[in-house]
Amino acid sequence: MPFISDDWQILARVRAARFTELLGGRELLWRWWRPWSRELHFWTLYRAFGANEIAFHAASLALWLAVLALFFTLARRAAGARAAAIACAGLAALAAWSGALLWAAGVQDLWMLLWALVFLHAFARRTRPLGLVSLALALLSKETAALAPAIAGAWALAIDREPARRALRRVAPYVALCAVWFAVHPTLKDRLFHPERLHAELATHTAPLLVVALRTLGTPFNLQYAPKPETSWVAVLAPALPAIAAVTVLAAWAALGRGVAGGGRAVAAGGGHVIAAEGGHVIAAGRVIALGAAWALLAWLPLFLPSIDWHPYYGLLGAMGAWLALSAWLARAPALAIAVVLGVALLEPAQANTGVWSFSASLYQRRQAYFVGRLRRELLAMHRRLPAHARLYFSRVPNSIGLGYVWFSPAFSVWYGDSTIRGGFWSSYRPRDAREPEAPDYFFRYDSTRVRWVEVASGLEDVAVARALDPRWREDHRELAALFARVQDWRAAAAEYAKLHAAFPDSVEFAYDAGVASEVAGDTALAARSYGAVLESPLATEDQRAFARGFGARLRTRRRTLE
Repeated sequence: MPFISDDWQILARVRAARFTELLGGRELLWRWWRPWSRELHFWTLYRAFGANEIAFHAASLALWLAVLALFFTLARRAAGARAAAIACAGLAALAAWSGALLWAAGVQDLWMLLWALVFLHAFARRTRPLGLVSLALALLSKETAALAPAIAGAWALAIDREPARRALRRVAPYVALCAVWFAVHPTLKDRLFHPERLHAELATHTAPLLVVALRTLGTPFNLQYAPKPETSWVAVLAPALPAIAAVTVLAAWAALGRGVAGGGRAVAAGGGHVIAAEGGHVIAAGRVIALGAAWALLAWLPLFLPSIDWHPYYGLLGAMGAWLALSAWLARAPALAIAVVLGVALLEPAQANTGVWSFSASLYQRRQAYFVGRLRRELLAMHRRLPAHARLYFSRVPNSIGLGYVWFSPAFSVWYGDSTIRGGFWSSYRPRDAREPEAPDYFFRYDSTRVRWVEVASGLEDVAVARALDPRWREDHRELAALFARVQDWRAAAAEYAKLHAAFPDSVEFAYDAGVASEVAGDTALAARSYGAVLESPLATEDQRAFARGFGARLRTRRRTLE
């Protein structure tokens, strides 16, 4: 899948940046400070592979597999291999991963999850140096990692059975690290306490708190949105059957197997439910459930902040806790465990095909990727290279693919390897200022009937060839001429109307418009020819004839005024 959305701004930032410029808090993208997972990650891969989507997606896939492996081994330590495998199967089947995997910029969450899990491993093994380093890297990957010490405290209470005071002393160094990070973070204080200083829209959450709660609780089960696939259920399930089978077989192997490495078999003890966890020690299932529940609730707290818009992949850290708690209960009910994992896996492709207007939704991302990828291919086919300071303008753009917005403009500089190239909607066109460098402007229209981009060339062109390639050539150039007139680029407007009149000499309208535009632009020769055509046309109205006849008088008056 090609780069989309935020990818272009990140690539444009790191493309010409020095290594030391990536770490500071100045000129932050979207006012988030994530030097490890964003700037450094993109900078490293771009230096090694260029703007190659495959390399970025391969890195994200590797990180995702590492995250699953770390989660499995941590869950095995707490609840045994049986519960850990069930939890890992359910976690792997979540549609929320699309925000982190399909989208290159989603690697920020993958890095945060990876380092947060490394931190929890270090905490469980009481390896403080590794814990401090991994927590610092998690914080420099994404801000929600600040909840990791609280999750570690829940581990100390529930799994290690430490008294509250000792658990607090154990997490104190990590809390202190978070305090230092909070003090040096360039924007977090405003985001938490004064979001209106950053952006007015950040002051109000986009969804009611009850909606946020229901979506968050539904995320671990692929129920964050009501699943309504745009195609039929059969159409979305058929291609996903191998993946559905894979996670279901994993759950069945764990739930029914007798030789699962690391034990983890649930047994009854004194009327209670216990789990033989890693290393042979016995942990009450209730403690694992308590840890998972605390983990989920703590990790989900930031989703209710007014300055945080809600997206499913934001809930992945909490989903780990939810699946840990659920698996401790399901480990003693093999049939139910298989049914739950199968149900979640069946819902994944339906959720991924549900039409949700959110930049993190799978269907939205794949749609955007299709149109952006097509634009890139066709644009480079039409213009392999562009001169410096060239400007690109687009009309009839498919809705919500990003093109025309400020954050998308860097895509063109990445495609052409030139930071001076910019792009936007036709409506954003303005004549160049006298202080700006001279360079050509290019205009394109998306043809939805032929599913392709068409260039609408301003100025000189082979009209016969252009009309053969573009059935809407007349309408396109008429709209382009009108655009130039609206922004008072009269010389360009006159050239377009003159070209239209040359192609359609019977059109008195084009001759009249060419005369008016060229007169305002000061091109008296073109104005005289165009007004002459108006006077010769039997289709001209009396008003048009009168205005055309008055050209000479207006010209003499203007000359006397100048003298």
